[in-house]
Parts: sequence; C-alpha cells; structure tokens
Amino acid sequence: MKKLLLILTLFAMTASPAWAGRSIDESTVDLLSPSFPWVFTPGQAFTSEFYVYNASTDTEWISEIWLTFPECFTVTNGWWVPDPGASSPFGFGFDTIGSSDNGAYFWDLDGSWGEIYGGEGGRFYVEVMVGADCECGPAEIEWFLQGDVYGSDPHQMSGYLDTHVCEQTNINSSDWSTIKALY
Repeated sequence: MKKLLLILTLFAMTASPAWAGRSIDESTVDLLSPSFPWVFTPGQAFTSEFYVYNASTDTEWISEIWLTFPECFTVTNGWWVPDPGASSPFGFGFDTIGSSDNGAYFWDLDGSWGEIYGGEGGRFYVEVMVGADCECGPAEIEWFLQGDVYGSDPHQMSGYLDTHVCEQTNINSSDWSTIKALY
C-alpha cells in the first residue's frame, strides 16, 4: 500500500494539469476590407471587416477583442459572424472605447472562458467614420486578443495592421511629359 501511495504521489507531482500549455500563441487578426491597399478616405464612412483566428492547439479560448483605430476615426457600430460550423455561437458584446471613440471592444457576454475556440475564427465588422481632418499618410490599426488566462502564456496577443489615409499618389507635373513621350 505504501508503494502504491508513493507512486500515486509521484505521479500527481509530475503530471501536468489538464489546462497546462493553454495559449493563444500564433493567433491572428487580418483586415479583409477595405481591400488592399487598405486605404481610408477622410470624411467618409467605412465598414471594416476583420478576420480573427484562434490558433490555440488546446483549449484556450479568445474572450476579448480590441481594435483601435487612429485618433481621427470614430467607431459607430460593430458586429460579428462566426465561421460556418464553429463550435461556439459567439456571444460577444460590443462597445466603443477610447477618448474619441476610436476603438471597438468585443467581449464575452456570458462570462465563460471565451467564445472563439482553438482552431476557429470569425469575422468582425466595425463601422467607422474617418474624420475630415485626418492627415493623409500611413495609419495603424492596433489589435489585441485576450485569452481565458488558464495555463501557459501567452494569454494575450497584439499587433498592428498597416493602412493608409488617402490614396498614395505621387505624380509630379514633370511625370506627365514623360508619360506623353511614351505615346
């Protein structure tokens, strides 16, 4: 009996808990629209489509999604659509965040471990109004994903999506004569 207890004790001390190794490492957020080259025009409203993918190979689920636009953008609405066949019905809430409402925040409505299961994803739509005073040039959309915080790191992932405000056209008057000379 002592031998059995010793073996069971050693096993319990060395065995990993079921949730060990949970992480959302390699999870991604992609901007699908406006389409490449992801140009926003000042003074216009856009519906931006993002694809959020949970790359977890275990049971870490994504419970929060933050999308932060440049300060001159105003988020007006947001919604989501799970992938066909997704295990979760995606019970996310939506709110705007930021001092100028330039962010979109989606959170797990039922307070469980999360809504986007490992190996699954979904589309998140954010309506934005681009301020007429937005300066032309490069613009970043920051994204942040929060996992269910059990087990191993990382429980959070973040990154940036490079976009532009205004078309990037650099045609000098001297270029027109060069183009005319080709014809």
